[in-house]
Amino acid sequence: MKNVSATSSAYYRVFPGGTRPDNVTNLIDALTALLTTSSEQTKVQTRSFTDDRRVIVPVNPELDREQALAMLHSRIHHDIPTNVDIILQTSGSTTGQGHFVGLTSSAVKASAKATLSDLYGPGRWILALPVHHIAGFQILVRSILAETRPLIVDTTKGFRPDALTRAIERGILQEEKRRRRLFEASGLDFDTDRDKVADDQNLQRKPLYLSLVPTQLHKILDDEDAALALSKVDAVLLGGANSSPSLLAAAKRHSINVVTTYGMTETCGGCVYNGMPVAGMQVAAINNRIWLSGTALMETYVDAPDKADFIIQGHRRWLRTNDSGHMDGPRLVVDGRIDDVITTGGVKIQASLVEQTITDMPEVDQCCVVGVPEVRWGELVTAVCVPSEQADEKIVAPLRALCLPDQEAPEEKPDVSKPLEYQTRPVPKAKLTPLEAAMAAMAAKIRGEDVDVVEAAKTGELPYNIYQVGRSDDDDVDAATNEDAEAATDVSESSSEVDSTDLEKDSTADISEDPAQTDDESTKSTTDLQDDDPACVEANESTFAVMIRGRVSRDLDRAHAPRAIIIMDSLPMLASGKPDRHEIERLATAAVHQQRAWLR
Repeated sequence: MKNVSATSSAYYRVFPGGTRPDNVTNLIDALTALLTTSSEQTKVQTRSFTDDRRVIVPVNPELDREQALAMLHSRIHHDIPTNVDIILQTSGSTTGQGHFVGLTSSAVKASAKATLSDLYGPGRWILALPVHHIAGFQILVRSILAETRPLIVDTTKGFRPDALTRAIERGILQEEKRRRRLFEASGLDFDTDRDKVADDQNLQRKPLYLSLVPTQLHKILDDEDAALALSKVDAVLLGGANSSPSLLAAAKRHSINVVTTYGMTETCGGCVYNGMPVAGMQVAAINNRIWLSGTALMETYVDAPDKADFIIQGHRRWLRTNDSGHMDGPRLVVDGRIDDVITTGGVKIQASLVEQTITDMPEVDQCCVVGVPEVRWGELVTAVCVPSEQADEKIVAPLRALCLPDQEAPEEKPDVSKPLEYQTRPVPKAKLTPLEAAMAAMAAKIRGEDVDVVEAAKTGELPYNIYQVGRSDDDDVDAATNEDAEAATDVSESSSEVDSTDLEKDSTADISEDPAQTDDESTKSTTDLQDDDPACVEANESTFAVMIRGRVSRDLDRAHAPRAIIIMDSLPMLASGKPDRHEIERLATAAVHQQRAWLR
């Protein structure tokens, strides 16, 4: 395959993306010309700079043409295969800068045909995602192949459920009008003869489709009218990020037909629907890493061809992804990204698992878990959360008060070479049982505090100047903890008698607070001696943070429980609808090191 130099500006046809109707229309026209070109013409080995065979590049609409060309020239220094027709940029949510993916027209068409085949055939699509990312872009390709025009929901100023509701109603009304005209042309009455023409595909209703990301579906479910309208859509493709079981269950209660998707720009969009690969695609999980092969694979990364991790086996080309997963029978279960692992105290934590557990809580609307650099632990598991409307403001307010109103971090990087000064609050001596005092003392001793564990067990007293967690008698705090916390409280209250000799022996066994420990058995051995048990709530502590830690500890384990929790009114998002992990990590790092976060 001959390559073409990409140094000339004439090589690219740059189109502003987003969801503005005029931008979408211009891109549709260009794609229609490309995708309806005969197969013989698409096999040309040279590319003219003066015809419509130039590479189509949808870009962020905030960039003008000159800025977009400058970006392309600064990033692409390699020759591009001549069969590359389209270049799309990945979201770069973990690195802050995505790759430029070279796609062929045959690959994007194969992906679109597979989608229509796996759903209910060609239909009408509603566009509510930006067309310079693959999910929105593929809606245009599917519409062209179905010979329809998408209904556009302009999200330039943000996604609004009521705008989507109107688009759905408009789509349903327009389809009814189309069918009435066809019935009249056939000499039939639409109202009386609809059930008599089941075998005539031309007279059947065309399905209505929509692609969303989880954050959009959350907003829709909070709007009864929008949720009702969405239930009238034949299939709602949901991808771009992991969907929590609670979100899917809520959609099911509203009779919304959600099809979960897994895919990426490198696979021309979704290639696994409800855990099963679409037509023409194959999936494998090897050593918990997902591998993909098939007709919809990218050609290469045009900005970094050496980064394309392909393996050739016979006539099949496999892409080794950066996603972890496993097979449940024939179905793929996506666990998260390989590179979202946080190493804290020598223990590897999968951030996506923590995110899913937290977002399953009705009190949490959105959550992004990142690792914040910290000298003692290496990284702190940090949860950046947006409370839901169901969260009681009384339990949210103490944590919200720690955050800057504008949620902006200073541009200078925080000094992460010094240990954090963890928040310290004294706990009244009278509120500690001997067992609680011993547990808090052991954890404090492991952190380097000068405290006598045996003496604490005997007297139930602790120095006021150490960081400690004690049981609170405050009714509001107790009411906010979960059922597991209440059960643990009963145990703690019934165990006021402690043998000091045994505690002295066990004081070296509680290594969960020691970042140097990496042995799994050592970590597991401390289950009953944790100072962060959700039953042991610090006086005046943020119960929202305690609820989150208690839930994660219960569903996963205490090693996964976030050590830093930050509240925001909204998460920074990429145009693709995914959380901007790079920006969230920057904000979180600044917040943690400036004491604007709940720290454990």
